[in-house]
Amino acid sequence: MLRVAGKMKRTEPDLDEAQVLMRALRDFNTPKIPANDTPIFLRLIADLFIGLEVPVKIDESLKERIVTVARAEGLQYDDVFVLKTCQYQELIDVRHSVMLLGPAGCAKSTIWKVLAGCHNLDKPKKTCVYETVNPKSVTGDELYGYMTLSKDWKDGCLSIVMRGMAKNFSDQGFYEYQTYKWVVLDGDIDAVWIESMNTVMDDNKVLTLVSNERVPLSAAMRMIFEINSLKNATPATVSRAGILYINESDIGWRPYMETWVQGREDPNDRSFLPGFFDKYIEPLAEMTRKGFKECTPIRIINKVTTTVYLLETLLAEMAPEHKIQDRMELVFIYAVTWAFGGPMIVDKSGDYRRKFSEDFQSLFGQKYPKEGTIFDYLYDPAVDQHVHWQEKVTAYTPVVIGSGAAETPFNALNVETVDSRRTKKLLDILTKRGRNAMLVGTAGTGKTSMIKDYLSSLDKDADGLLSCNVVMSYYTDSLGLQAELELAIDKRAGRMFGPPATKRLIYFVDDLNLPYIETYGTQNAIALLTQQMQHGSLFDREDLSFRRRPLQVLHRALVAAVHRAFVHVPPPTLHRLPHVYPARVITRDEPGVHRG
Repeated sequence: MLRVAGKMKRTEPDLDEAQVLMRALRDFNTPKIPANDTPIFLRLIADLFIGLEVPVKIDESLKERIVTVARAEGLQYDDVFVLKTCQYQELIDVRHSVMLLGPAGCAKSTIWKVLAGCHNLDKPKKTCVYETVNPKSVTGDELYGYMTLSKDWKDGCLSIVMRGMAKNFSDQGFYEYQTYKWVVLDGDIDAVWIESMNTVMDDNKVLTLVSNERVPLSAAMRMIFEINSLKNATPATVSRAGILYINESDIGWRPYMETWVQGREDPNDRSFLPGFFDKYIEPLAEMTRKGFKECTPIRIINKVTTTVYLLETLLAEMAPEHKIQDRMELVFIYAVTWAFGGPMIVDKSGDYRRKFSEDFQSLFGQKYPKEGTIFDYLYDPAVDQHVHWQEKVTAYTPVVIGSGAAETPFNALNVETVDSRRTKKLLDILTKRGRNAMLVGTAGTGKTSMIKDYLSSLDKDADGLLSCNVVMSYYTDSLGLQAELELAIDKRAGRMFGPPATKRLIYFVDDLNLPYIETYGTQNAIALLTQQMQHGSLFDREDLSFRRRPLQVLHRALVAAVHRAFVHVPPPTLHRLPHVYPARVITRDEPGVHRG
C-alpha cells in the first residue's frame, strides 16, 4: 500500500496527503474484496476520511488499448472487465507475485491474456510472453526438479521455464527486449508446492532448488497464480502476493453470449437470440437456485455455455425458411431445458427433474405437451411440433444369442430405449462439434453401455471420428493417464501431436471420479485433463526440457462417465473440470433405462 501511495504522490504532487492515503487504501484493497463486502469496506473508508471524496484514477491509455485488443479478439469490453484488467496491471506494477482469485468461468484467463495483448499491441516483436503450468498436473519432483539415484540433477518444468526467463535463453524464446515475462501457475494451491515458492514470492525473489542452484527473478518476471480458492494457502503465502478477486457476477455470462451472437452469420440469429437469453436464463437461474439438487455444483456460465453449444448444432440443422421467431424460440427452449435440467437428479429425496419440468411449465407457460415431462419431447422445427422420443427409438432387431461364430453374447446386447436414444442424441450434438460431455449416474444405469454403443456407431470415414477408451481407477495418476492419452496420437510436425490427418479423436474416459484424492483435495489425473483442455498442452514426462516444448494435442473431444454416489469419492467439481459440459444425469429410477 505504501508503494501505491508513493507512486500516487509522485504522479500528483499537489494532491493532499489525506487524499493520497484514502485513494491508496481504497484502490489497493477494493480489488481483493468480494462483491458482498465491498459496500461495507467503502463505508469504513468514508468513516475514516469524513467528507473526503477522491475519484478513482484509471490509466486512460491502457483503457484504450484494452478496448482495442478486446475488439480485435471479438470480446466484449464492458466497464467491469476493463476495470479488472486495469487493476491487474496496477498490481503487477507494484508486486512480482499476483493471484487472480475467483470461481471457474469468471474470466481470469481472459483478463491476463488481454493485458498481455495490450503490451504486445503495435509492437514488431512480442514484449510480453508467458508460460502456463498446472502445478498439480505433474509431481512435485517434476515441477521443481530432483536428484536421481545416481546423484544426477534432473530439472523440473518450472525450474526450466524460470531459468530460461531469467537468463534470456533464446532457444526457449526469451530475449532481453521482452519487458514482461509471466509464469502463469494455473491450478489448485496446496501447502506442499506453494511453500517452496515462498522465497520467490518474498523480497528475495529467488527460486532455490535442491541442487543448491538459485534462480533469481529478473525485473521483467512476474509470478501469476490463477486459482479458485485460498483454503489451503497459509497466511505467509497470502501475505506475499497481491490479490485480484473476480466475482462470478463481475463479468457474468452476458459478454460470452453477446460475443457468440455477434459471430453468427444468420441475421435472424443475431436478431432473436439475445431476447431469448434475456427471457429465459435469469428466470431459470433464479428458479433453480433453491429447492433443486444437481449432480455437482454447476455455475450459470457453464449452463449458458452448454446452451450455446447445443444451439450451434440445432440452429445449423434448421432450414432457412423455418428460422422464424416462434420456431427458433422452441428450439432455444429445448436447448436451455437440457442445459439447466440435465444435471438435475432423481434420488430418495425427490424427483428434481419432474419438479424442474413442472416449475418450468408454470413459469413460462405450456411450452410442451401436457403428457409426461418436458424431457420426453424433442422439438422438430420442420413440422413445427414436439415429437415424443418414443417415436425416435429404433426397433430392436432379433439376433442369435450365444458365444459361437456369428452369435452375439448376451452381455453385448443393447436394446435402444427412450432414455438411451435422447442421451445419444445429446452426445452426438456435442461431440461432433468437438465439445466435451459428461454423463453422471449411479452404478448400473447404463452410462458406459450407451457411450460405447454411440462410439461404435460412428463411421471413421464418413464422420471422420476416431475414439479411444480410457478407464480410470483409484490408482490412476497423471503419469499413467498421460501415457494412455498419448497412445492414440502421433507426431504431426515439430511439437504438434494429434490423430491421423483429416481425423478427429474422441477420448472416452470412464470412471472419471475414481482417481485418488490427495491430502489437499486435488486429483492430479483430473488436473492433467484440465491442463490439456484449457491450454492444449501436456509436458513430455520423459524429458521435461523446455526445448521440446509441451505436447499439443489436436482435434479432440472428451466424453466422460462418472459414478455419482460412489462412497467417499465425490464427482469432480466444476473448478477441477471447468471445460466439461454435463449433458445429463442418468438415474436408475428413470423409465427406459435397460440394458441387454
